[in-house]
Parts: sequence; C-alpha cells; structure tokens
Amino acid sequence: MMWPGGDFPYGDRRIRPQFWEKAAFHVSFEKRIDRVVDWFTHPLTPTNLVFMYFEEPDLHGHAYGIESQQIRDQIVRLDRALAYLLKKLSGRNLDSVINIFLLSDHGMVSITEDRIIDLDKHLDKNLYVAASTSPVLQIFPKAGAENDVWEGLKAAQNASLMTFEVYKREDIPKRWRYAGSTRAPPILAVANEGYAFQDVRETIASLDKRFHIPRESIRACSYLTLRLQVERGTL
Repeated sequence: MMWPGGDFPYGDRRIRPQFWEKAAFHVSFEKRIDRVVDWFTHPLTPTNLVFMYFEEPDLHGHAYGIESQQIRDQIVRLDRALAYLLKKLSGRNLDSVINIFLLSDHGMVSITEDRIIDLDKHLDKNLYVAASTSPVLQIFPKAGAENDVWEGLKAAQNASLMTFEVYKREDIPKRWRYAGSTRAPPILAVANEGYAFQDVRETIASLDKRFHIPRESIRACSYLTLRLQVERGTL
C-alpha cells in the first residue's frame, strides 16, 4: 500500500505483490487502511503480509522542522490512524491473528540555511555523479577524474572547517559494515550532525512551493544523519 518501490517487479522471476497501489497521498489514511483490511479478508486470494506506508510525519518534518507544531499535528493524526487500524482489525476478528510492526523511516536532525555545504564552489559537478541525498552522498567520479574529484572534496572539506567527512571506499569505517557491499561507492561524503550538502536546496524549494512557505522565511529542515544512527545502534 503505497510502499516505496512496491510497484517494481522483483528478482529474476519479476515477481509483483498480489495487491499493490502506487503512492497517492491525497487518499486518506482511513481509506488506505480499509483497503488493506479488505486484502486480508479477500475471498479468493487473502494476503498474509502487507507493507503500508504513511508519508507523515516525514513530509511535514522536512518542510517545517522537527520542533514545529505542524509535525506534532501529524503525529496526532498518525495516532488516530493506528487506533482506526486496530478497530478495523478487531471488527473483522483479525486482531488475534495479525502481528503489527511499526517502523520508522529514518531519524531527523534540524538544519538551517547557513549550515548547507556547497561542494560546487570547489568541485566541478560535471566530473562525478552523486547518488542518494544529504547528508550522505555516494560519489562516483567519471573515468579519469578520480584524483580531481578527491582533491576537490578535500578542498571543500577544509574550506567548510571540517563540517563533513569524506572517505575512499577502502577507508569507510568498518563499524558501518558498508565498505564490503557491492553498492558502496568509490567515495562517500557524510555531513556532520546539523549540516547538509547543496542538493538539499532543491528539496527546500520544492517543499516551499508545495506548502506555500515564503522563501525568505528560513526555517529548520530535517534530514537523516547516518553516523548517529549507526553509532547509537538504531540503524
């Protein structure tokens, strides 16, 4: 149910879920829950595992920051949605046979405009491709530009007064259990707590437009800090 990536075929057999709906955030939480409960009680192909995604409080957290009244309002909304889910399951006599796991998307920490690190001032963005988003950038230099990209990142690191860390794949901290993955990039840049890279400006502009937030009203915008989650054992 609106689970990110749930509409893509999986594996060599190109398997898809029996039931799935693409993200349509205008659909109320209650209507989503109604449909999921119907999947569990389908007369021909009842499901036995459902992943259901709610875009809150992530969406308002990114837009207004983690201490805002807006995000508090969304948490209340989610509490009510959970109560509604429990009521619906009980009404179908499913509450004793279904296990519910509540998962967090990611942690958040507030940033402000003056804490955005602009790599473009020291590094030609045409020399590399950056996957993922702040505060963790997976950097893939183009052929022949490996040294230029590394030197540019180190220059940006020094200019920013060491507000981010940069690692070659082989130097990524072992405790992160990441360097050995086939998905690990040649270079990994990780902003320190409370900082982000320039890509975050596009997200801020998009959220300002969506929520009609005046651009001159700079407020906290929130993003995952990978290092904190790893070191606190919550990732």
